[in-house]
Amino acid sequence: MAGMEGFTPPINAKKDQVAGYKDPTLYQVLRYKGVFDINELYRIIYDWLISKGYVVHESKYKSISLQTGGKEKTFDWQANKKVTEFVMYWMYVHFQFQDIMEVEVIKDGKKVKLQKGLVMVRIEPALEFDFTERF
Repeated sequence: MAGMEGFTPPINAKKDQVAGYKDPTLYQVLRYKGVFDINELYRIIYDWLISKGYVVHESKYKSISLQTGGKEKTFDWQANKKVTEFVMYWMYVHFQFQDIMEVEVIKDGKKVKLQKGLVMVRIEPALEFDFTERF
């Protein structure tokens, strides 16, 4: 899982804006190698953000077919949530999938198509102050 290619940084302070806060040490990285359901992973994280009141935007999506027959996928989400008239929470989620191959697995007596490969999910929080530029 090389680097964070294409990871979208948080929005910087705009003109006349008080500030934003992003601590580079406050992030979580989840790594997994094996068989998984990419659509289920996508849905679970999206549903969790929505249930917590976030509005989610997909800022980047990239898919590359490799010569080995696998795929590499990368996409970024920016989720925000208005906390008060002055503070907004941000969550930046970066997904990176490498060497993805389609596999058929028997689950509950039925054949199911899943993916096999490497997964990395990086979640980084941030705060934005005076996002309405009132002060």
